[in-house]
Formats: sequence, C-alpha cells, structure tokens
Amino acid sequence: MGKFVFSAHTCALIGLLCIFTTVLFPLVSATLESAQQTQKQQEIKTIIFDLGGVLFNTDKTSAFKQIGIIKVLNYLLRLHNPFQITKKLYNILDAVCPLPEQAPRALTPDGSRLLPKVFHDWLSGRHSPAQISESVSLFISQHPERFASATEQQLIKAAAQMTFTPQSIAKIQCPVQAGVEFVKKCKKQGFDVMILSNLDAESFKLLQKKYSNVFELFKKENIFISGKMGQIKPDPAIYETLLRDRCLDPSSCIFIDDQKENIESARKLGIHGILCKKKKGLLCSSPDFAHVQKELDKIVKGTTTIASIV
Repeated sequence: MGKFVFSAHTCALIGLLCIFTTVLFPLVSATLESAQQTQKQQEIKTIIFDLGGVLFNTDKTSAFKQIGIIKVLNYLLRLHNPFQITKKLYNILDAVCPLPEQAPRALTPDGSRLLPKVFHDWLSGRHSPAQISESVSLFISQHPERFASATEQQLIKAAAQMTFTPQSIAKIQCPVQAGVEFVKKCKKQGFDVMILSNLDAESFKLLQKKYSNVFELFKKENIFISGKMGQIKPDPAIYETLLRDRCLDPSSCIFIDDQKENIESARKLGIHGILCKKKKGLLCSSPDFAHVQKELDKIVKGTTTIASIV
C-alpha cells in the first residue's frame, strides 16, 4: 500500500512537472524574453546625426556655378576630365602643408585618401577659412609648374576658394528632406536627437541661419561642431567630449555617419553605429534612409551587435 501511495505521489509530481514544462515554462520564458526586449528598447535613448552626407548634400550644379561655368567649359575644351578637379585639389593641398605621421586618420569624403592637413586645421578651427584660403591661393599662384595649363591653375584656384569660403559652402549645401523627416520621426518616438559634424564654425553659423527650420529640431546644447570643439572625427576625443558633456552612456547612443572610419571610431567607445549608405539617383546619389531605418530597428530590438552593421 505504501509503495502504491509513493508511486501515486510520484506520478502526480511527474504530471505537474510535465504541465510546467509544456505549458507554464514557455509562458514564463516568453514573459522574461519580453521583459529583456523591453529593457533593450529602453537602453537606446539618443541618436546622433552627422550633417554632410547625412542631413545635407552638396548641390553639384551650384558648386560648378560657384567655381565658374566658363572656367569649367574651358577646362573641358582642353580635353581634361572635370571629375579630376577634386583629386588635383587634394594633391595641391597636400603640397601646401604635408600631413604629419601622427595625424588623425580622417579620410576624404569619397574615402580614397587621407584628408589633407589643411582640412584638419580648417575643420578643427585651428585656422580661419580666410587664412587658409589666402595661403592656398598664394601657393597656387606661386607654383604654375604643378598644373597642366593656366586654365587648370585658374580652375583649381577657384575650387579652393569655394571650398574654404563659408558663404560658398552655405550656398551649395541643401537639406536632405528624407533625413529631416527621419529626425522628426525619431523625436516623435521619444529619442533625443543630436548633431556631431566636421565643419568650421563660420560655415555652420551661416548654414544654421539659412536652414533654421532644420536646426530648430535640435536643442542648442545637443549640437556639436568640430570647429567649435577643436577636435575632428574620427579622433576618439571628439566622441568622448560629446559623451562627457551630455553625461551619456555610449551604449545608449546610436551614431549615424556616411564615413566608415567615423563609425568604427565611435563603435570602439561602445557607441552603436549605422553607416549611412547612398542610393543612386538619375543625376546624383542621396542618403538611403530606408536602410538607416532598417538598421536602427535592428539595434533597438536588440537583434544585432555594435560591430555587425557595416
């Protein structure tokens, strides 16, 4: 009889265990997973945006007008490739002031080469745009031997003046509407939005005034410009300054930039990164915010790691 009672109790316990395993355990697991998921979603609080190549694009038609249509046409008539203008300009800037070995590993927008030291000095605010424009123009005038023709020399000089003139920069930059709408969407979802951009202070001031509707989306204290900070991306110091100034946990932030080295530098500090890729249009490319949204969703839902988005 005792054995029978013991066996009945055992069977009852086994039955209860089976019920827990097949019914209750999955429910408990689902509840815990849901709680963890909610916790992950709450971790992301801040989204940091770059400006150039993300929220703003260069209007190439306006850029050519700034350089001078006649100069460009004369250049074409001499069978020169107009797409080599930028490359030639970088070569000249490297000659004006060679890049030291210990310089930050910032790259040109196309990622093809290291950014000339002149750009470092300009973007960090070490020298004013007027000082840089004057020294570059003087170098170009004094070294005609570095150019294939007088026409090329004049064109590169005009391109340099446009590059380092804040008024010209403000004229050729235009907001990416998809990016502006994305910022608004992020704010509606409860994210704090910020700006971290490599730009000189004078150009930023003009851009901010011209497109006040864009910059009004951001709190004044949430806008970080390299020319005001004395630091440039991808130097880790610029990210550390932002995090320290706003008392942010890097794991609670997502940084969106169009240059891979900037994203990689941020990730090394624990900041989530999304590379803003380009989608090709009929005449030009533009930031692909459908891709950005997809990657943002992955991070917020906790389905990806910091280093996996490329």
